[in-house]
Amino acid sequence: MPIGCASGPSRWRRQGGEAQAGHGCQKPAAKKLSHKLQRELDRLPQQLEAAEAELGRLQAIISAPGFYAGDQTEITTMLERLQQQEQQLEALMERWVELEALQAGG
Repeated sequence: MPIGCASGPSRWRRQGGEAQAGHGCQKPAAKKLSHKLQRELDRLPQQLEAAEAELGRLQAIISAPGFYAGDQTEITTMLERLQQQEQQLEALMERWVELEALQAGG
């Protein structure tokens, strides 16, 4: 049974002095985030946009003709930066989903 569903004899609510069976699932109430978390959530779209732009820039460099014909050290450094940027973008997206879920009450 999903959390938040009220059914069966053990789930009774008192309303107006009468016992009434709770039935159906109730959607969790939206929670208000702390000021710090709300500010973080508000900044995430701009951070995501910047991270995506940087990732696009790095991908354009790597996909340029002749990139792999260059210095091996520079190639390795650029590929590491690309991987780090992908990880940063993924972490930002995961945090956004996490904060949205907290705000939605889940």
